[in-house]
Amino acid sequence: MNKGIIMEVKQNYAIIMNDDGHMDKISKKKNMAIGQKIFYFEEDIIRTNSIRNIRSNSFMKTIGSIAALFLIAFTFFYQLSYKETAYAVVSLDINPSIQIEVDNNKTILKVEGMNDDGKNINFKDLKGLNINEGIQRIKNILVEKNYLKENRDVLVAFALVNEDENTDYEESVFGTIKSTFKSEKVTYVKGKKEDVEEAKSAGISLGRYEVLQVADEDAKKEIDKAPVKEITEFIKDKENVIQWGDDEDNKKVKVPGSEVVDKVENNTTNTDNNANNTNGSNNNNDGIKKPVINGAVDSSSNANTNNNNNNSVTQKPEDDIIIEVPPENKVPEETVPPNKEETIPEKEPAKPSGNDKPSDNEDNSNDSGNDNKNQENDKLPVQGETK
Repeated sequence: MNKGIIMEVKQNYAIIMNDDGHMDKISKKKNMAIGQKIFYFEEDIIRTNSIRNIRSNSFMKTIGSIAALFLIAFTFFYQLSYKETAYAVVSLDINPSIQIEVDNNKTILKVEGMNDDGKNINFKDLKGLNINEGIQRIKNILVEKNYLKENRDVLVAFALVNEDENTDYEESVFGTIKSTFKSEKVTYVKGKKEDVEEAKSAGISLGRYEVLQVADEDAKKEIDKAPVKEITEFIKDKENVIQWGDDEDNKKVKVPGSEVVDKVENNTTNTDNNANNTNGSNNNNDGIKKPVINGAVDSSSNANTNNNNNNSVTQKPEDDIIIEVPPENKVPEETVPPNKEETIPEKEPAKPSGNDKPSDNEDNSNDSGNDNKNQENDKLPVQGETK
C-alpha cells in the first residue's frame, strides 16, 4: 500500500506524488481532488513506458523543488524586509563615530562604527535591545575605553526615516539621550530623512553630515576627522539644535517640538536687582535716615514720635541721651513746657555751651527734635522758657 498526495486529476487518471517524491499515475476514483491525501495499491498504478515514466517523474520533481525554493525564499526575504526596516536613526560622535538604527518600537536593529575607532568596537550584542538600554551600554563601553575621559563633548543627531514627524517618538529618544549624557556637554541636532541617505553615501555619521552642511570649505575637508569640540562650533546656532552641559550661561533647555527657552543666570540676578531697586525707592520715600550719636535707638522710638504728634511727652531711658541731627541742620527753637505729668530725671545738669543755657527740660527739647518735619506742620505752643 502506498500513500501520496493528488497533484493532478484528469478524465481517466490522476497523478499522485508519493512519500518518496515519485510521481505515480493511478486510475481515477470517485471524489478525487487536488491536494487530497490518499492510499492506493500497486494494482491501481497505470504502467506506461519506463522512459516516459522517468521523464515525467524527473520533470515533476524539478517543478516541485523550484516551487518549494521559491516559497522559502519569499518567506525569508519578506521577514527580513519586515524586521530590518529602520524607522529612525540616531548617531553619536565623541571620538568614535557611531550610528544606531531603530524600529518603530525603539528596538535596536543595527549599531555600526562610522570611523576607525567606531569600527574597532563590537556592538553586535546591542541588536534587539531597547534604545534606552542600548545607549546606556554604549556609554559604558565609551567610559571603559576612556573615550569620555579625554573628551566630554558629544554630538548627537536624530532623524526619522519613514515619517516626516513623530513628536512623541522623538521626545522619547531625546529624553533617553539627555538622561544618559547629563554630565557631558551635548549638542543635539535634528536631521531630515533625506540626510540619512546622503550621510551614508558620504561615509560619515548623520551628525557630521549636518555639520558638513554649514561648515566652510576648509573645514569640510577634515569634517570626518575633526574633534567634536571644533565641529559643534559650526552648528550651535543652527535651527533645530539644542545644547546642554558645561556652559550653563548659554544653556538651552527644550523638548523637541516646543519653543526653545534660554536660561541665563544673569536674568535671575537682574530680576533680584530690580526688586532691590524698587525696595530702595520705597525706602527713600520714607525719609532721610538720621545719624544716632552716643546711644542706641530704643525700639519704641517710632511709637514715641507718634505720641509727640498727639501732644504727649516721650519718656526716654534714664541713661540714654540721644542727639539727632534733623534734616537741613535746623536746630529746634521751641521746647516742651515743663509742667507735664512726667519728666525725665537727670543725673547731673547739662553744661551750657556757647549761647545755649541749661534747662531742666533739655531732654524733652531734644526729644521734640526727633520729628522736625511734624513740628513744622504742627508746632507746640510755648508756655515758658528756661533761663
